Amino acid sequence: MSGFEEQAPHECGFSQVFQDRILPVVESRQEKRKSLAQKSGLTALAAGSIAAGVIIALWMYTASESFMGPLIATVGIIVAAVVVTRALQRKQRAAFDGEIAEAIGPVVCDFMGIDHFRHGVDRGFLSPDTFRALRLVGSFNRVTVQDGLEGAWRGVRYRMVEAHLQYRSGGKNRSTRTVFKGLLMRIDTPNPMPKILFLREQGAVLGWMRDTFTGVSSLERLEFPDPEVEEVYEVYTDDRPAAQAALSPGFGRTLLDLRDAHQGAKGYLAAAFEGRHFYLAVRQKGDFFNLGASDLEPDRFAERCRDALEDLLLPRRVIDTLLGGPEAGDPHPDSTMH
Repeated sequence: MSGFEEQAPHECGFSQVFQDRILPVVESRQEKRKSLAQKSGLTALAAGSIAAGVIIALWMYTASESFMGPLIATVGIIVAAVVVTRALQRKQRAAFDGEIAEAIGPVVCDFMGIDHFRHGVDRGFLSPDTFRALRLVGSFNRVTVQDGLEGAWRGVRYRMVEAHLQYRSGGKNRSTRTVFKGLLMRIDTPNPMPKILFLREQGAVLGWMRDTFTGVSSLERLEFPDPEVEEVYEVYTDDRPAAQAALSPGFGRTLLDLRDAHQGAKGYLAAAFEGRHFYLAVRQKGDFFNLGASDLEPDRFAERCRDALEDLLLPRRVIDTLLGGPEAGDPHPDSTMH
């Protein structure tokens, strides 16, 4: 297996960590990875054999009947076999990747100065219910969370977790839709904050319906001087004087900068203040902090570690932006956020 070539400032010193603490873990599991690949092939072969046997029997016993019935059944059996096979293979790969992440994740996080990491976490580590109560995510009844991080940067503590929130409807026409997929972040603030909700700008009719049926009508509107901010957000607070004292007029632009950097230049980055915390819900399409090795040859794992290190820069960059930039001298400015 090739080593890790340091290319960026935040990677300085990681090549030795990779050589001493990560390489042995990955190498020790190569036999298991190969066994997993063989097992996946056997699973596919077994499912195919069973499906073929059922199809042959079906055609033998229904040869005298109409052609269409057996044909439809054959297609259904093939589709079912493919679906079951892929589900079993995904489960096997997920178990292997989870084992790798639990072994290597803490090493990578320790290098990046992160205090706590668990690949498998429960929803209590950073409850999605809080984000729903703050209207940062929609209603959900299925929760999957993983890769919980806790640390500090420039004296500011934070927690972050990868979350997949879904809503499963009941009744005859059951369906499942994704409400949110991405990162939930909670960042400590140096001073207590009033409740401040940065909600998506909805227009007159939809905005009235939301305000009426979600309790926003009991809050006060907080305006920002930047017209682009007003195009994206409707901001509400339960204490306008306190909110105006805590946030500078440029904070709305800070949120747009965060959106551009971490979620793309369009859309809405959900955010809120309450108590001693600032909350962010960052939507992402790809996987975060992916340390799985079931789909990689050993000599490519160094690049996956490079991507993981880049992912772990996210809380640093968010906090740097909130504090006015990476060169800001005072990590605890008098105002809560710039």
